[in-house]
Amino acid sequence: SQSSSSDSINCPHFGTCPGCVVDTNVDQVDIIQSAKLYFSSTSIQKHVSSFSRRGGPSMHHRDNRRYYDYDDFSPEEFYKVVIPSSLHQWRTQAKLAVAPTSTWNRSAGCSIGLYARNTHNVLNIPECQVHHPSINKAVEMVRSATAKVRTPPYNEDTGEGLLRYIQLQVELSTGRVCLTLVMNAEKLKECQPHLSYLTSELKKMDKNSGEERLFHSIWCHCNDSSGNAIFARDVTRWHPVE
Repeated sequence: SQSSSSDSINCPHFGTCPGCVVDTNVDQVDIIQSAKLYFSSTSIQKHVSSFSRRGGPSMHHRDNRRYYDYDDFSPEEFYKVVIPSSLHQWRTQAKLAVAPTSTWNRSAGCSIGLYARNTHNVLNIPECQVHHPSINKAVEMVRSATAKVRTPPYNEDTGEGLLRYIQLQVELSTGRVCLTLVMNAEKLKECQPHLSYLTSELKKMDKNSGEERLFHSIWCHCNDSSGNAIFARDVTRWHPVE
């Protein structure tokens, strides 16, 4: 069936990016259809209705919070299955891989994104439609900064390079980002001087952007393991940078 804009993501990266399994008709994915089928069944509706008529426990006021029960809605409204959030800009945390943009020119900066489908090639996703806008801004700023200060990106084929992953977490009340730089190192001192160059450039770019500050904190996480784990389990590998 033809999809409307209200149930479509319309992301330019869909198809090569593995982040989303559907781009249109999101309200018709299997789990939504299964939920609609379940809650439309006569046995479920009879059970809920009879429970309410028997005087089931009131949920209207509990711990000073408001709850809703069957009698607050018409049957059609009560059993309606809806997607609980906007289809766009809802993702407030992202863990993204880093790879060399060029194998011979560090001034080309880093590719930052997800692995392209069925590959280990990092795909830049600057126009991701489900990322919070602050995430896309922060990723572009990190990418530009790595090019400016020539940060060595991690190469999984050789095990060389420094910046492996980044994690971005958005503080919803302010839209500011907690950035974690995952470095291919065992100890913090092994990240220098590149870590200082990169964080200094990020702070400068953030200050000179002409907008509200984007980063509320920057962390470094040291992970020199050879596996695919983004973070090491050792809590001593976490270091506040800014």
